[in-house]
Amino acid sequence: MGVFPDLTIENARKMAFIKLGEIANGINPLDEVRASRKEHTFESFYHEYMERYSKKHKRSWKYDEREVNKFLSHWFKRKLSDIKKKTLPSTL
Repeated sequence: MGVFPDLTIENARKMAFIKLGEIANGINPLDEVRASRKEHTFESFYHEYMERYSKKHKRSWKYDEREVNKFLSHWFKRKLSDIKKKTLPSTL
């Protein structure tokens, strides 16, 4: 749920009651954790894309591979759901 200084005892109790309510309604809190672990990372998605599509259908697949490894390798451990489109601030 959290670490002591960041999470007060009162908030921890509230979170525990919420989790107990979910359990009483038949929701397993570990299902969410398991689903998160099974989720694709950018690296696994990229390798799957390269094998299934790029190497079979593109003559420039070596270029794609080189450029992704060069510029996006720092994203490899990120979950796909964590990658969002960057929104620019509106200027009014």
